[in-house]
Amino acid sequence: MTRTPCWPGVLRQRGIDELLPVRDVGHWTSDLDFRHWRPHDGDCVIDSNGVVFDAVLPVSACPPAIVPRGDGSLMSLGKFSELVRRHLSMAGQCCVSKIELASFAEGIALVAQTAD
Repeated sequence: MTRTPCWPGVLRQRGIDELLPVRDVGHWTSDLDFRHWRPHDGDCVIDSNGVVFDAVLPVSACPPAIVPRGDGSLMSLGKFSELVRRHLSMAGQCCVSKIELASFAEGIALVAQTAD
């Protein structure tokens, strides 16, 4: 099981279509948005290999920790494509139903473009 994310990745918050790009561990630990954000059950980080990591708040941790799921969850590219389409639609992009990703890295790059 992978113990650390293969960067870049995206933060997925349960119940929210917006995905937040995370460039690397330095970005995760230093960006104020991540340092002051508090995770909820179901929030996760999806890395560029499709591995899903839980975002948790251990005692006195700032920012929240990224820990591998016990079952070594791997998201399907089809499911990730749907998450990216919903994110892009929420961001006002058109024709998102036509998007089919060739890789997780491609989807993460699309999400990052909407964050700029």
